[in-house]
Parts: sequence; structure tokens; C-alpha cells
Amino acid sequence: MTDESEAVWRRHVIALLATCAMVFIGAELVARYAVPKISKIESRTTAERAASFHIEPLMNGQRTVLVVGNSLMKTGIDLPLLQKEMQPNWRVQRFIVENTDYYDWYFGLTNLLESGSRPSAIVLMLNTRQFLAGGVRGPNTAYRLFSAMGTLRAGMAAGYHPTEISGMLVGHFSAYYGSHQEIRKVLFEHVVPDALPMIEMMLPERPATDVITSTRIDVEGEPRLVSLRDLCDRFSVKCIFVVPPSMRNSAPQDELVALTAKFGMGGPRFHLGFGANNIAADGTWPLKFFDTDRFHYSTAGAAAYTSLLGQALKDALR
Repeated sequence: MTDESEAVWRRHVIALLATCAMVFIGAELVARYAVPKISKIESRTTAERAASFHIEPLMNGQRTVLVVGNSLMKTGIDLPLLQKEMQPNWRVQRFIVENTDYYDWYFGLTNLLESGSRPSAIVLMLNTRQFLAGGVRGPNTAYRLFSAMGTLRAGMAAGYHPTEISGMLVGHFSAYYGSHQEIRKVLFEHVVPDALPMIEMMLPERPATDVITSTRIDVEGEPRLVSLRDLCDRFSVKCIFVVPPSMRNSAPQDELVALTAKFGMGGPRFHLGFGANNIAADGTWPLKFFDTDRFHYSTAGAAAYTSLLGQALKDALR
């Protein structure tokens, strides 16, 4: 290779590297600043995250309570109504990240508290299966919820391979890598509006891959609740674990409620039912309180549930 051809080759390599760097920087800027303005979900999550990291025990003369969870909380709790129910002494801040489970929130709350957030109380809402789930959402929650060390610990707690953990670490530092799946979803929804909800409705329900038993709730659930309670106690924050009502009665669900009562974190007062006029003959919640997927709540269900939950929280947090 001559000196001239080598110089040309070097210029091409430099140009290629510069182009790659520009593409990466551009993607990162779009993910951090443009996508939250385009997507309602990303905008809401970004705003709630920012607010959750700056909570004091007392704000504007009111004690603070941070309610966290996934889409069950989003559809199950009417936030303005809950704030109204908690007046005048409590100020409610919500933080929702869809498709999250126990480890997402355990290590997410660890990061929040270690970063200086100090609500007077934290309310975590998960159903039994989400509470016992063994994984995390991956790069997305590594970016939104975890610290760098928390990302490593979450990956190890979930039993992930080092390759998966390294991907989570990249996601923690990179907005684009951490939210690239959501970016694809946002773009698809703008190109083909309402397509994703239609696709989800057409897909068959996924069969459960694990079995929830009483033994499993005791063996796996007890140390998880203890860890969560100890974490909040370390920062003098009251912790309440809420098991949301489901469409069908569930013995494992009742046993998880009993376990939360055992550790002073919940109990029957948060396992809310309705009056005789709203209860179906077999004791389940009426169909009108659920969305078409029979999993999330309808507007009527959220209003009914929130009105009861607000009073239960006020009683527990006196």
C-alpha cells in the first residue's frame, strides 16, 4: 500500500467513525429529548421519574406518599381521586413503569432512597404473580430505575447471564439502548395508529409458565417482603404493599395479603371488596369494573377501588 492510498484509507475510516458517532449521538439525543415529547407514555414516565427523585417527607405542609407500580396501578387508581381522598394531610406522588415486577421495584426503590428521595410513605402495588416473578424488564428499567451498582445486583438477583447484565449496564447509561423497544413502538403507533391495541386483542392469552402455591408464597415471598420492609426502615420510610383485587377469587392472593399483614405492611384492610350491590354472586368483582382484557380496570372500577383505598391508606398512615 502506497503512502497516498494509506492516507485515503485512513480518511475513509475517520469519516466512517465520525458518521457512526454522529448517528449514535443523534439517536441518543432523540431518545432523551424528542421521544418524551412525542409519546404520552414516555412523557408521563419521564415526568413522574423526575418528580419521584425529589420528594421530601413534608412538602407544602403535607406529608408525602409515593405510590409505585405498573399498569395495574395506572388503570386501578384514579390519581386525582386518590389525592382528593388523602386530603388535607397527604400529598400523593405517582411513579408508574409498565411491565415491571418485584425486582424492578426493589432495586428501583433502593436507587430512589439512596439518591435522597424521602417520602413519608411508599405504597407498592403488585399482584401475586408479579410479586413472585424472578426477572426484571432489562435495559429499560436499568435506565429508568436502577443505579449502576443496582443494575449489577438486579441482574445477579434475577440469575441473568453476564451478557444480559452487560446489556443492562449499557441500557443504564444510554437512553437509546435503554428505551429502543419503546421507541420502535412509538414509531409504529405513529405510522399505524391503534394497530398495537388491535394486535394485543387478537393474540391468545399467554399460558402461565409457573404455578403459584402456598408454599411458594411462604418460601419466596417472606424474604422479599422482609427485604422491602428493611430497605424502607433503613431510611425511616413507611412501606405498604397492596395486592390489587382480581376478577376471580384467588387463594394464593389471599395468602399474600395475610403475609403482608404478618409483617405490618398491608393486610385485609387493603384487600378491598365492595358492597352487596356491586358484588357478583360468586364473590368476584363485577365485570363492569374491568377492561376488555379482564385484567386491567375500567374507569368505573378505578373510581370504586380508589375511593376505598384512599380511606384505608389514611387510616394506616395516621
